[in-house]
Amino acid sequence: MNGNSYSFPLSAFILGMSYLFWKYMQHKWSTAQKLPMPYSKQTSWIWGHELEIFQHEAYEMYIEWAASVGLVYRTKAALFQSNIIIVGDNVAAHHILQNAYSYVKAAGYRRVITRLIGKGLAGAEGEDHRYQRKLLAPAFTSGTVEAMTDDIISCVDQMTRNLRSAVETTNNDVLDFVPIMSACTLDIIGRVCFGHDFKGGESSEAKAIISAWHHDVAVSRTFAGFLAPILINIFPWITRLPIPAFRDGVVGRTIHQLAGKLITDSSENADAFHGKDILSILINRNNSEARLTTTELLDNIATFLVAGHETIAFILLHVARNLSIQSKLQQEIRTGTSVDYNRILELEYLNAVVKEGLRLHPVGATPDRIALYDDVIPLNQALRTESGGNGILILC
Repeated sequence: MNGNSYSFPLSAFILGMSYLFWKYMQHKWSTAQKLPMPYSKQTSWIWGHELEIFQHEAYEMYIEWAASVGLVYRTKAALFQSNIIIVGDNVAAHHILQNAYSYVKAAGYRRVITRLIGKGLAGAEGEDHRYQRKLLAPAFTSGTVEAMTDDIISCVDQMTRNLRSAVETTNNDVLDFVPIMSACTLDIIGRVCFGHDFKGGESSEAKAIISAWHHDVAVSRTFAGFLAPILINIFPWITRLPIPAFRDGVVGRTIHQLAGKLITDSSENADAFHGKDILSILINRNNSEARLTTTELLDNIATFLVAGHETIAFILLHVARNLSIQSKLQQEIRTGTSVDYNRILELEYLNAVVKEGLRLHPVGATPDRIALYDDVIPLNQALRTESGGNGILILC
């Protein structure tokens, strides 16, 4: 009996040590180990570089580290997970995104997105993503985007009036522009997504969505919001637990209720959904044999509504901090007498600013990607290693 009581712990110990040794060797042999790693006093043995990234402004640390170690480097992940390869090289990033079905979004990211806004394009993967993208494509042709221009300009005009009024009536030296801009963003997406007027952010639905959005953002900025995606990535089953940080997003539920009511009302109104908005296009497209389910429609509408709020805020923040960019933009915009779709396309510097803003602050959270196959990734700049090179090898 005593022999049996000792043999089991010994076997478990040997098995555990073997597993740790295997993980250690796998870690040592990985390609990531050959990449440079930025030095930081705040890097911890338990949180790696991730807590420091979380505590700073969006992408601030990535840019700072890229300047010191190069555009491709590794960081320590939290809770002893595998190192993370950070890719800032445009050629490499293009290669990865062009082969998105070989570099899939991490399971933890997909589960978080699914919890917040559903299984639309942002959370879909593989054949599901390919299928949804094919059915959504008709809503994003150059013609349909051009048709949205009048609604967009109308919403921006309303925002300009609201901003001017706020400046004239405030008694403070500082004006919080973000709520006014968020209301405009919501107005634009409401009109172009499903032909709904949020009345400059003053309608009851707009107030509910904005309040829900601020709630979800506030939760994401807490330590629980930082820890939740990490734990979900390690323990996928944890999302079933009754923990507030793992609950469905308030924004997603609010948008589902509104868009769901619009779809229900459309079945009773023969004149509904004949406009140029995305939902009308998709519902009319759904008359064909291949169609999105009602849930998929709602999930994608939620995705469109949530996307873009923070991206626009960060672009404007960069512009506000750089007076030379402001001056150049103002000069380019003032060269014309009218604003329309074709005129906007001609504004090369404005388009460059927007594209750079999207590069630095892409829509939605940064999706970690997992390589499914061995691959050589081309680089625009050689790695900062002893041997350098024009490509990096990813080993699965």
